[in-house]
Amino acid sequence: EAFSRGTIAFPLLKQVGIPPRRKIVGDWFCEADLSFVFAPRGLGKTWFSLGLASAIVGKATFGPWPIHDHAPVLYVDGEMPLESLEKRIAGMGADDDLKVLNHEGLFHATGKVLNLTDPVAQDAITAICLRDGIKVLILDNLSCLFNGMKENDADQWEQVLPWLLTLRRHRVAVVIV
Repeated sequence: EAFSRGTIAFPLLKQVGIPPRRKIVGDWFCEADLSFVFAPRGLGKTWFSLGLASAIVGKATFGPWPIHDHAPVLYVDGEMPLESLEKRIAGMGADDDLKVLNHEGLFHATGKVLNLTDPVAQDAITAICLRDGIKVLILDNLSCLFNGMKENDADQWEQVLPWLLTLRRHRVAVVIV
């Protein structure tokens, strides 16, 4: 029954009532996007991602691109020491709309570890995003946060894809470093 109700003739698609995705950064990063930041080790992926996060929460531009929609960001870090992460962010002018979930801070406070292949961890992060109105989720980085998953094996992504689609349906843009 649900599939029957959800099947719509093409001319009626605009009448469904789903609002258009808002632009966040330039013309290339919108609400509900799924993006990847990739480069060889040591070229500044984390700096880029932290700069992006800081710009979205409070600046007018990110490099040459305008910030169209200032929005709360959750930055999930699976590798850096908390002290180093704090120093980097402090120099970027971020404000309270940038939330950070750091592996070291989480372990220190709770004894828990970050493994985003675990549905319990996925649900917890989704709940934080919904509770705090997070519009951009940055996951830094793939190798550290998705334990037990072969990054280049399409079948392994089955552990994560349903979660990413759930975030998209909630209009949360995701950046995976």
